[in-house]
Amino acid sequence: MTEQLEQTLLIEAQQGDENAYEDLQLMLQPAIHRFVQRMLNDPMLTEDIVQEVFIKFYQHLGNIDPPEKLRPYIYRMARNRCYDELRRMGRR
Repeated sequence: MTEQLEQTLLIEAQQGDENAYEDLQLMLQPAIHRFVQRMLNDPMLTEDIVQEVFIKFYQHLGNIDPPEKLRPYIYRMARNRCYDELRRMGRR
């Protein structure tokens, strides 16, 4: 049920419905936040990265096709951003 709702909201957001995007972000943000927090174990950094992920998500809404790929797409964005940060931290 939730997955179907997410897909419907994604399609509406891709068509320009700002409310659908906001609802979709509210649905996805807690899970993405937990995912990033587990990877980095840094609350301040987690907030920044989650915010960056959702900015990129908004900018690339049109790239998510088919809608069933929504969760893998956003988790991959979060994972890659975490890896970038871990690499950066390793260089210090």
